[in-house]
Amino acid sequence: MTFKKCVFIAATALTLVSTNSTATDSRAIALGGSAISLGQGVHGVWSNPATLLHLNRRGQGLHLRLGATADVRDPGEFFETAVDNQTIVADITDSINALEGNALECLSVALSIDTVCIDNTQDIGEIFENIVNIARTVNQRPFEILAQTQAGLAYSSSRIPFAIHVNIGVAGAGEVATTQNDIDYLTLLQEALIDGELTVGDITDSVIEGQQILSINPASSNFLEIDEPQDVLTSVFGGTQLVRRQIGLSVGYEFTVANRSLDIGITPKISSLTTNRAANMIAAEFDETSPGITEVFRDTDVNTTTFTADLGATYLLNDDLSISVVTRNLIPEEADTVLESFTIKTTPQVIVGASLQLGGITLNADAALNTAEQDGVITRPFGIGAELGRGNYSLRLGGSIDTGRITDKAAFNLGFGLGPLQIGARLSSLNAIQAGAQLSYSFR
Repeated sequence: MTFKKCVFIAATALTLVSTNSTATDSRAIALGGSAISLGQGVHGVWSNPATLLHLNRRGQGLHLRLGATADVRDPGEFFETAVDNQTIVADITDSINALEGNALECLSVALSIDTVCIDNTQDIGEIFENIVNIARTVNQRPFEILAQTQAGLAYSSSRIPFAIHVNIGVAGAGEVATTQNDIDYLTLLQEALIDGELTVGDITDSVIEGQQILSINPASSNFLEIDEPQDVLTSVFGGTQLVRRQIGLSVGYEFTVANRSLDIGITPKISSLTTNRAANMIAAEFDETSPGITEVFRDTDVNTTTFTADLGATYLLNDDLSISVVTRNLIPEEADTVLESFTIKTTPQVIVGASLQLGGITLNADAALNTAEQDGVITRPFGIGAELGRGNYSLRLGGSIDTGRITDKAAFNLGFGLGPLQIGARLSSLNAIQAGAQLSYSFR
């Protein structure tokens, strides 16, 4: 199996994004994730079901939405490494075979330690130098991929407006735990070969924890013998995947409090969850008789059905200022995995927000009041944003902080609306980018 495939399988292994671990509304992404006060269209209803009444007052009746988002968090540069080193397993195997296929120029380890046994080894030494750097870079730096597609339909002209949402999401997180034993093994081969000469001293000194890695095999006409990776490597890689197929139904109702509108909405949600969780020794990828991570991962399907609901409210303080509160995932969810001691959790989270309209500018702000898990992802988002323009053309800017993230907590957000097309992105670093696009339209 190539390294690219190994990375893909481990990366197809995190925990999904359904709502609040990452925004699924492209407009909200551009506004720093702030979405719960005076949202637009079906996507606004998904963030806060009370938005249905806001749409009603705007005289809009039918709303459509089709969108997709992706969020990549890669602090260990797994994907760049995968692109640049697609044949890394084959490179290691071929390099070892090339060394073992060379007849030694030295006849006995009793010779001087400076006696050259194989020359022209610099290219192979550089291969191992690259592999050592990769092993150190990716060690225990988890990477995450989150993606979702969303479709929705809302009708807001009735006394009790409603919306239907269908979401399909997949996400995965993976990690490589590189052991010191493996670093020592790869470094030993690098240092023995990088100067272009493998000497008697390099062979006799190639001992790791009492194990002789390089040796001269007199029974094979003085050919070099190397302990194979499958017999030495002890590092482990793997991860967790969750696929969520979800349907939600939002309904809203308007009350009058102190001569002002208080909008209430609820979104019951039912989900079908499929989880995978697996880990495998990297050594198995070098051994054709052992199952690789692909086979191990494929046999770990666990299916769970869950039910939860979101509850939202928006109060209009005046014609230009509104405040909102949303409680997401009122009923905690748990997705089982093949490991009885490991479940993927989604817990309730309360978010407050406000929206202020100043002429052609709309200012938004959202803040989570507690830290929660969203399909196992720890999250506590804060976001602010400004939207310039109304109608078919809008420019959006924002800033966001998610204190639940391991790295890249703060980000700059931007995007635009061009008729029914909405584009949004969260930019933190080259290794942490979230982006989304959607087609959404509202009919009067």
